[in-house]
Amino acid sequence: MTFRITPAILFEHSRFDLTSAYARFARAQGQISSGKRITRFSQDPAAASRALDLKVTLARTVQQRESITAARFAADTQAALLEEVSGLLIDARAAAQDAASGTNSPSDLKTVAAELNSILEQIVAKANQQLQGRYVFAGSRVDTVPFTASKALGSISAVTYAGDDITRQVRLGPADVKDVDLSGQQVFYALQRAPTAIASPIGLATTAGAADTMVGSARIVVQHLATTIGDGLGPGGGDSASGVAPGASSGLDTLIGPPGAHVLHLVSDATGGGTVALDDGSTIQFTGAETDLVLTSVSGAVIHLDLTNITPGFSGDIDLAGDGEISVAGGPAQALTFSADQALQDGAGRLVHLDTRNVQRAGDSLVVFPGTETVFDTLIALRDDILGKAGFPPEHLVLRIQTRLVALDRGHEGILGGLGELGARSASFERVAAALDLFELSLEEMRGNLEDTDVFASSLELSEAESAYQAALVASARLNGPSLLDYI
Repeated sequence: MTFRITPAILFEHSRFDLTSAYARFARAQGQISSGKRITRFSQDPAAASRALDLKVTLARTVQQRESITAARFAADTQAALLEEVSGLLIDARAAAQDAASGTNSPSDLKTVAAELNSILEQIVAKANQQLQGRYVFAGSRVDTVPFTASKALGSISAVTYAGDDITRQVRLGPADVKDVDLSGQQVFYALQRAPTAIASPIGLATTAGAADTMVGSARIVVQHLATTIGDGLGPGGGDSASGVAPGASSGLDTLIGPPGAHVLHLVSDATGGGTVALDDGSTIQFTGAETDLVLTSVSGAVIHLDLTNITPGFSGDIDLAGDGEISVAGGPAQALTFSADQALQDGAGRLVHLDTRNVQRAGDSLVVFPGTETVFDTLIALRDDILGKAGFPPEHLVLRIQTRLVALDRGHEGILGGLGELGARSASFERVAAALDLFELSLEEMRGNLEDTDVFASSLELSEAESAYQAALVASARLNGPSLLDYI
């Protein structure tokens, strides 16, 4: 059987060659114009599948990096606010130290108190700061004002927290989830008890290492009950040897201490007159007619004496004792034991341990429990103390301010601790974000190698495809053109 090549067969082959050449030329053009080597899955199924996997991983990486960037921004925002709070606390300390200089007039003290009140209001405002409609320090209750300030006569009297302790988290890796920010509870209520401090002009001291359970601050009250002079066998409980007896106003004595803690230095002459002094206090002359002579020691202890029955010619030192009771304001009173560890209770049953061995006189003392109250509470207490609202005697204001500064410093340490934690988190987020940037670049490069056009190679391919297409056109024209056989 013979096979005859007809013009139709030649035309069909010519058409196939033209189509193939044009398809190659069009594909090269499309790769250059689109920038993509693979535009359809069928062009390279294996490479397209790998590129698709890389795109999914890349999308997750971009989303993770954006989440970490947002987390770093949140941490940095809180850190910036805490830096401002720290600066305000430094200003508050400087103002309080100025008030503790002891050279301020009442009007000056009012000015300092007003400055502390302004600082307090500014710190509350910082703690209630919003960012993009969210309260920064509210925990998960981002729509709730976290810190509520109660006021009395126009001034803040208390600050309470209305947020919670739940904070946002961000995933840094498959099994690595980190907290993003800090709640107001963690920052302003991160309380760690420090050693108890005391401002006592009467000789009270704290007991080192004691397990105190009171919080904030407390007022310790020591009251005089009775005075014993010498052997106490004389008239009215006076001294039988010297004849010194309690004065008419002995109920106003403030002298406190066990026998021998105070001494009466007495020198009398044959007429019953002479000189007398309490401890290291001023020497006073007497005539022997005094029924209520008042003596004061350098420590401020006061005793009232009746010298009408002085033994003429007696000279010597007379031991004194003053019984008293001690209590926390609002708590039960108990007898002074003059011991290294006398435990007192407040109205809520909480304890403070005090060294009462060196109590010299009756009076009030301030005990502060650093690390058990917020900076809000400490600033309120400082302001009120300077204004004389705390009920303490004004003459020992300097000592009380210095003691409260210990609590302020402890609260400031808590703020600085939160600031350090946020700084560490921000640095961690920055490192992870930088690593994800590099990983993203690597993924993009791998995807590009699979999917994107190699412009140089595609340009050569386009040139070759164009030449092949032109050659196919020429060949097709020659094969399908008219010949002599068409006219036979």
